[in-house]
Amino acid sequence: MVSDIDSNSASSISRILVVEDDDVDLEILVKVLSGEGHTVHSATNGKNAIELFERIRPDIVLMDVMLDGMDGFDIARLIAEYPSNKFTPIIFTTALTDSASITRCFESGGIDVLHKPFNYTVLKSKVRTFGELSQLYATSIEQRDALESYNSLLKNNYEVAENVFNKVMHSDVLDMKAIQYSLSPIAVFNGDILLAAYRPSGELNVMMGDFTGHGLPAAIGAIPVSDIFYGMSAKGYGMIDIMAEINSKVSRILPRGLFLAACALEYDSDPMELSIINAGLPDMLVFNAASQKVEKRFVSKNYPLGVSADPQPVKETHQVQKDDMVLMFTDGVVESQNEQGEMYGLDRLICEIEGCAESSLIDGILGNLNSFLDGNQKTDDITILQMDVCNIDKRVKARTEVIYPDPVIGSEWKASFYFGPAMLRNCDPLPNIIQTVMEFQKLQKFRQDIFVILKELFINALDHGLLELNSQLKDQPDGFTLYLAEKKARLEELEIGIISIEIIHKATESGGYLDFYVNDTGKGFDISLLENKPFATSAYHGRGILMMKSICESVTYNEVGNQVHARYRWDA
Repeated sequence: MVSDIDSNSASSISRILVVEDDDVDLEILVKVLSGEGHTVHSATNGKNAIELFERIRPDIVLMDVMLDGMDGFDIARLIAEYPSNKFTPIIFTTALTDSASITRCFESGGIDVLHKPFNYTVLKSKVRTFGELSQLYATSIEQRDALESYNSLLKNNYEVAENVFNKVMHSDVLDMKAIQYSLSPIAVFNGDILLAAYRPSGELNVMMGDFTGHGLPAAIGAIPVSDIFYGMSAKGYGMIDIMAEINSKVSRILPRGLFLAACALEYDSDPMELSIINAGLPDMLVFNAASQKVEKRFVSKNYPLGVSADPQPVKETHQVQKDDMVLMFTDGVVESQNEQGEMYGLDRLICEIEGCAESSLIDGILGNLNSFLDGNQKTDDITILQMDVCNIDKRVKARTEVIYPDPVIGSEWKASFYFGPAMLRNCDPLPNIIQTVMEFQKLQKFRQDIFVILKELFINALDHGLLELNSQLKDQPDGFTLYLAEKKARLEELEIGIISIEIIHKATESGGYLDFYVNDTGKGFDISLLENKPFATSAYHGRGILMMKSICESVTYNEVGNQVHARYRWDA
């Protein structure tokens, strides 16, 4: 039976198994313990005791030593060996007082001894104390199991999330021999990002970023940022447009106070030109392996992404020289502190690479940084990128594992586009035109060829037709910087002029023709200058037209060079 008790003593109620073959002692124990509110079960021999123990799983066992047949010592040993996570205190009851008997009680698994005749006050106190101990042990086991289950779930979630992050963040482009990098997060998730992708026309987009803080809160924006980067790069967008879109995204989704410091570059290996946009990261360095000097530093001239709703990004250019290497890193490198609170600093890093004996600048920096820290813990994620830009190839083969949609067979259509001065100043129309072709015809497999054709036709119409720029300017020292500056100035002054693009698709039995007609209202340019130029020319201009002609079935200009028709044939 169970008597009513107040809530203050509820935690001391126990389920008790009494093993006693003396009827008087058994009656006393049952009566006293039941009167305290405990649930009492009784057994008079070993067999019944074991059966009851297995069935009721008591909190406490009161075990008589002297029993007929199996004695209390043997029963206690069997109970102690019973497989269970539950701790069950065994209190021996005996009239024996000799040391040998008492010792056997404890050796058999007993936790205490009650002497007969019973002192009821001591009996109640010990049962209450050991009952609370048993419940405390049971609670700790439950908490342990719950914690193990939670840890297992958390570990699984982390593994799934880490796998998703790695797939989203990592690019095969980063595995090329000309690129080395190191990612060293201080938590499971990295607050730094490193992204690289080729555009369809062959230019390389690279972006390094550092979210505020570190760990999961800092890394939460990595997925949308990488999705924008890879998606827009595949469509042919440059880093100005990509960073503008990322800025808009992180401004909307990140909590106040969180932002993304980033440095982005575009590399075109044909003219060997770098375009750099630094928005809050430490100086990007151009190191020349031949001179063993840092030849140029690109300081941050832009707000970090997510700070300003309408940024006006500043892009700088660099004409790559032989043996030039690019070094990008997050502030976790230069802001690392030793035990004396001294920062590693940019000057120390430059001194290290200019005197680096390692074949890898990254290995030299990390080795020097670890010596500087001298066992002091890093406090921020550390990411470093080294690019041997002269050995990065523009023409890359499509990944063989990419599954392209099936092209549309049998369709015929025409699309026309017109661009005036305001549109030409403020946006790059090519990615949207390319996307239109992809949506109409599902020619993703041929995206790179189509992009090269449209880009070359459009740039020639704009640069040489409307703006009347001279490509030979690129052959001068810092020629590309001068060329781009002049292009920007003439675009600002452009008041009259139109470029029209017409695309006509004609179906064949197994594919189709894409006819590109590009017209401009400028004076045109002398295309004959390129007719006999070898494809492997070392000049910094003219190769795009030759590459386009190698892709197309035919390319024809009118006499003045302001109208061109290019035909591209594709076969499913």
